[in-house]
Amino acid sequence: MKKGLSFLLFAFVCSYVFAAVPSGYYDAAKGKNKSELLSTLCTIVGPHTDVGYSGLWKLYYTTDETPDGKIWDMYSTTKFTPGDDQCGTYSAVGDCYNREHSFPKSWFNDASPMVSDAFHIYPTDGKVNNQRSNYPYGECANGTQLSANGNNKPLGRLGTSTFAGYSGIVFEPDDQYKGDFARSYFYMMAAYNNKVSSWSSPMLAGNSYPCFSTWAINMLLKWSREDTVSQKERDRNEAVYAAQKNRNPFIDYPELAEYIWGNNTSNEWTPGGVITPILVSPSNGDVLDLGATTVNRALTGSLTVKGTGLTSDLTVTVSGNSAFSSSVATITAAQAKAGFSLPVQYLSSVASVDSATITISSGQVSASVKLEAQAVTGIPALDATGVTTESFVARWVDVSGDGSNYSLYLLDSDGTSVIQGYPVSVAASAGSYVVTGLNPSHDYYYYLTNGTVTSNKVKVTTTALIPSLSITVPEGGLTFTAQPGAASDAIEVAAVTDNISDAVTASVTGNFEISLDKSVWSQSLTLDPQGESFYVRMKATDAEDTYTGILQLISGSTESPEIDVLGVVTSTVTFIETFDTMNHENYDAATGVQGAACKWNLLDAGTFSSTNSDRFNGTKSIRMGKTSSSSITMAEDKANGAGTLVYYTGVYGSDEHAAVEVDYSLNAGSTWTKLALDSVTEKSLVKMTHAVKQKGNIRFRFVQTAGKRFNIDDISLTDFANSSVSSVSAAASWDAYSRVGSVVIVSDARRMVEIYSLDARLVYKAKVQRGESVVALPQGLYVVVSGNSAKKVIVH
Repeated sequence: MKKGLSFLLFAFVCSYVFAAVPSGYYDAAKGKNKSELLSTLCTIVGPHTDVGYSGLWKLYYTTDETPDGKIWDMYSTTKFTPGDDQCGTYSAVGDCYNREHSFPKSWFNDASPMVSDAFHIYPTDGKVNNQRSNYPYGECANGTQLSANGNNKPLGRLGTSTFAGYSGIVFEPDDQYKGDFARSYFYMMAAYNNKVSSWSSPMLAGNSYPCFSTWAINMLLKWSREDTVSQKERDRNEAVYAAQKNRNPFIDYPELAEYIWGNNTSNEWTPGGVITPILVSPSNGDVLDLGATTVNRALTGSLTVKGTGLTSDLTVTVSGNSAFSSSVATITAAQAKAGFSLPVQYLSSVASVDSATITISSGQVSASVKLEAQAVTGIPALDATGVTTESFVARWVDVSGDGSNYSLYLLDSDGTSVIQGYPVSVAASAGSYVVTGLNPSHDYYYYLTNGTVTSNKVKVTTTALIPSLSITVPEGGLTFTAQPGAASDAIEVAAVTDNISDAVTASVTGNFEISLDKSVWSQSLTLDPQGESFYVRMKATDAEDTYTGILQLISGSTESPEIDVLGVVTSTVTFIETFDTMNHENYDAATGVQGAACKWNLLDAGTFSSTNSDRFNGTKSIRMGKTSSSSITMAEDKANGAGTLVYYTGVYGSDEHAAVEVDYSLNAGSTWTKLALDSVTEKSLVKMTHAVKQKGNIRFRFVQTAGKRFNIDDISLTDFANSSVSSVSAAASWDAYSRVGSVVIVSDARRMVEIYSLDARLVYKAKVQRGESVVALPQGLYVVVSGNSAKKVIVH
């Protein structure tokens, strides 16, 4: 738990809060509670500036930077460098950080503006983010934590919920950040109170109040009380406010949660009013299981009692069963403020499964906790710990004290069939035994005996296999470049699945598309649950610009972390004819006239620079129009083809409109192909742009087809180059992928290729030729091998 400011410093806290909050910001919420207070907060903090999803990366430089200039990561101990350590690809904790929707975006269908609201999107370790997926936050005593990577240690764990009211898979954040996330969730209910009823999640109730499921609000209130607002949160609140122009009211005034959902819903909220007495721990409805013991042998345990704002002492009462008791009847307000360990005892003279209620209360606060315990006549078997998908720790109390052994029996889900390999002999004094080799999501029972006495049976349910999805991309990430009008080269990526049984959907947003076979492209694909490779590229587009997108996998309720996709469409001008250096200031026919970029043949055209009538950039331009068949023609080829042609044209002086046909030739002028027919109507230079997309040697001509005089200037051409993949190593010399009913092999040279079925049978062996080879095969999983490299291909 973070070191929270005590209420002894309340005056200081209030002065800090009021200095940060703009005057009158929360005035409309005064005097309200419960749903009315929540809906009013929606009108206050809901409207905000959307910084955009890509804008979050830049925002993190100010919102989530530690005092030593690193990223403040709530999912690991890694000290990430802002910008430099953005994900990217990762394989271990500490590799990179990405943008974590602490409130998963699938819960609100990726809708805006929630999808880019910085108040719930934090920079977190990519590997831990992948483990969390879109599971609810919760508490899981037996959860699994990822392995550390040197000094980079994960924070949080994933497992089956052990918080009362929910039994699904949850991700439990580290204690020091539980309050942060609780207040982020409170913010989402306030800022989007007019939308939340349509969202879907195990944590939500499907309404606008109370918004949360009962178990969720109980847990979030507990987290908010135990992990109070830190300076980190206050600083982040101010930084986000500077960008989004709205605030998180539950950071400014944490007590708001109590007036909406907690212990103060019967009162009306006033900023900076009287401190609300709160019993932080225990929470009403908690359960304390003391375990099992033998008849007439006492069991002891304790409850942590902690309160804030208390002015009255607390009374302790135990009711419902005389086998339970506490030696403490009163806890002073001062003791509760400091935190008090309340002892609880269980002693039964008969074998019995018992429960009782212990109540801690005053005139200000109250909480009741259910007490549970069991007395047996034989060996006390305790609840198992360390429960995983395939193991647990069986526990018991040694009542013999003579160094003898017990026989441990493991039973199947019917409670009678003994599992093979059992019973096993265990030392009574050991108190525990690790049971392994189990099946996931399965019920087992265990008990112990020494031949004379037998223990109670204990039921254990192993945890479920946790599904996960991730995408493996090349080290350089998914960054593309392309010429205008051409698609980029494709990058191969792989869907990595674990414990997935449903179909996997891959999707990409923005100006990008994906394919299994490089022939059919779309923005959504269905992949095999076992995982498979697919391809990503940037779509063909004429507009020169920078494009961004998101690549992600989804299967059922599980989703992969998002992968950023970046593409740039740009032309590299390799031919620029300005005509500034050409000397032909007449209309006489001429051949081989030297220009800035090449030699030209001129017919009824020349270079002129009349200040009042010619339209030109620089010092001169071509003037055409002495006849209706005036033309300029390149007298030599340009190498490397042409991607895009740009030129400028305008009407000469006050002449009438004209028309010009643009042609190109790929055979040194023997034949010509019409590219465009442009109208010349303006008395200033107008830019004309045409996609050419022709390979090899090329030349152009401009032929007047109508009208009178007009000018042409600044003709530029880009090469027709293959589109490329930026920051990625050169493509492999061979590739293999699936096309309906076949494996397609693409090679840059003749090579030996072998194809094996999943059961390691050789199903194809041949030397394929350069280019594309197609091998028809039944549906299934195959491994294609050439030399020392191999690829997995799934034939559909």
